[in-house]
Amino acid sequence: MKDGDPFKGKTLAFDIAKNIIVLVMFEAPSDSEWKAYCRFCAHNGPVLRGIVAWAEKGIPNPLQRAEVKKYLIEPPKLAMLTTSWVVRGAIKAFNWMPQGERLRCFDPDDVDGYSTHLGLSELDRLAIAVAKRGLEAT
Repeated sequence: MKDGDPFKGKTLAFDIAKNIIVLVMFEAPSDSEWKAYCRFCAHNGPVLRGIVAWAEKGIPNPLQRAEVKKYLIEPPKLAMLTTSWVVRGAIKAFNWMPQGERLRCFDPDDVDGYSTHLGLSELDRLAIAVAKRGLEAT
């Protein structure tokens, strides 16, 4: 994998669309796959406008969350999309990104909500949807 290329692993997949990271977590990320994500963040960090992440079965552990923060000088806004109350509770308990309103949870169907949070245009939303479909394709 080259820096900036889409990544598909067993526990997570990610890409970038219009300077928004598209992250799909299939389960709690493995350390090796999270390290690949951190490298991706380091490569794309200076131009990031935000992160949209889907997670139903797990999120990064505290050490992984601390690791990624090292690569994001100014953490962008993050929209976590999940229907899981376990994931929502874990995010609240861990206070994943303590910079106030940078991290917000949304139902995956609340496109208007997370789009407003991240300041997305219709073109951004389309690019994110296309990237997510590519990441979920087997």
